[in-house]
Amino acid sequence: MDEKDFNKLNVNIYYYTHKRTTKEWELKNRELPWAELVYVIDGRAVYTIDGEEYDVKKGDLLCIPRGSYRSAYTIPDNLMECYGISGLFYNASLNETNLPFPSISKVGIHRDLFPLYRNLISSMMERKPGYELRARGLFMVILSYFYEQIIFSGTNSNYDLRIRKAIDFIIEHFSEEITIQTISKKAGLNPYYFGTLFKKETGRSFHQFLNNIRLNNAENMLLEGEFNVNEVAWACGFSDPFYFSKLFKKERGVSPSKYTKP
Repeated sequence: MDEKDFNKLNVNIYYYTHKRTTKEWELKNRELPWAELVYVIDGRAVYTIDGEEYDVKKGDLLCIPRGSYRSAYTIPDNLMECYGISGLFYNASLNETNLPFPSISKVGIHRDLFPLYRNLISSMMERKPGYELRARGLFMVILSYFYEQIIFSGTNSNYDLRIRKAIDFIIEHFSEEITIQTISKKAGLNPYYFGTLFKKETGRSFHQFLNNIRLNNAENMLLEGEFNVNEVAWACGFSDPFYFSKLFKKERGVSPSKYTKP
């Protein structure tokens, strides 16, 4: 499953839990009627999936496909705590599919995920109008986080706070004239060190990153169909529409004037 397919993923949630095991906790071997995603946030347990044993520890993510045979037990002197979500996953054609994760992944502890899990569980428990939509939305945010951690594990999503501040500024002011001197000053760094750190953290130079943000917004405006190419260029921070068109075609493979045409 590539990123394009992952972005079109759908889910039906059937089961949710924030589990703190006891010394006697055990899951009997059974065939799962749904897929399970188990995020271990403390302790340890031993899972057996289709006959293969996994020693699961704090910071691990278990991905168990529907139809698998699964059993488990905890370690009495290191009881497991985990978040678990069970459901079925569908591709863009609404055919059932599996998540693109291995059976076990070391994703680490990311405390910014905890409120997402808590809000998801709260939504499913309260069952206010629209709760299923809200729960699916929260789960998709969680899935996208794990997707980035597992599939793009060589990238760094937890940016240096100074770079995070710079990125937030770029996103808010991309339509304005932004120079590396201006942005590095806001980050409290000299331009040379800022440029080096920015590329190390994001994998792109400052100018590449800025242009990508501008082009992403340009795509959106072109899809709206309410603006011509020159208007889109100026609105996205490009003072030269010719340069914008040239860059857009280079990066997107088609000229902006033909972007929305079949």
